[in-house]
Formats: sequence, C-alpha cells, structure tokens
Amino acid sequence: MDFNWLLFIFIGFISGGLAGLLGIGGGIVLVSSLQAIGFSYSEAIATSSLAIIITSFAGSYQNVLMGYLNIKKVITLAFPAMIASLIGTTLVSIIAEKILQFCFGLLLLINIYLTYLKQSKLPQNNDQKKIKINQNLAILFTGS
Repeated sequence: MDFNWLLFIFIGFISGGLAGLLGIGGGIVLVSSLQAIGFSYSEAIATSSLAIIITSFAGSYQNVLMGYLNIKKVITLAFPAMIASLIGTTLVSIIAEKILQFCFGLLLLINIYLTYLKQSKLPQNNDQKKIKINQNLAILFTGS
C-alpha cells in the first residue's frame, strides 16, 4: 500500500471519529489536513465535501437508530444550507485562495470564542477535571 493511501486512511479515520464524537470533521480536519499534504484550497474543499457525505450518512444512520434525529428540523435546516452551499462553491472559484484561507482561520477563531462564551455562561462545577490540550495535536487539527 502506498504511503499516501495510509495517510488518507489515517486522516479519514481521525476526521470520521471527530465527526461522530464532536460533530466536526470535514471543514476543520479534512481541509486543513489535505492542504498540509499539498492540495490546493479548492481541491481540499471539494474532496472534503464529498467525503462529508459518506461520513454524515454513517453518523446520521447511527443517530436515527438512537432516536436523536428530528427530520422536520433537518429538512428546515438542509434546504437553506444546500442553497448557501451552491453559492459558496461558486464563490470558491472567484475569491483568491489567500482570502479563503484567512476566512477559514477567522471562522475557527470565532468558533473558539463562541465555545468559550458558551462555557463561561454555564454554571461552574468545581468537580470538573481540567482538560490539558496537547499543543502539537491542536496545531495538527486546526491546520495552524
């Protein structure tokens, strides 16, 4: 087996695991990882978009079995998302790659801030264990 295939399998395993565990994967792990191994930003987006379909199907199937899926809410969310996705894929071919990468990084920072904001509004539980973040893994997964 070629090294690239092993790397792709590893990236797929990590992104699939994170998608199932945290609801993330494609945009954060796949795009960053594919760029790190030489894909252009547009190629990374296109590749991750198709991979997300497969990952999402598997995760959604499991969520249906566990009773977590509300089809009415999914449909309400999906149609505007599909239209916005078509607009976004058109814009990718128009906007410079550096600007797209900057926007991607900005989105990650906004996500971090919103997560922090949500955590700061939750009641504090002194029994919680502190989580230590491995800086090298954080850099790998965020593409920094």
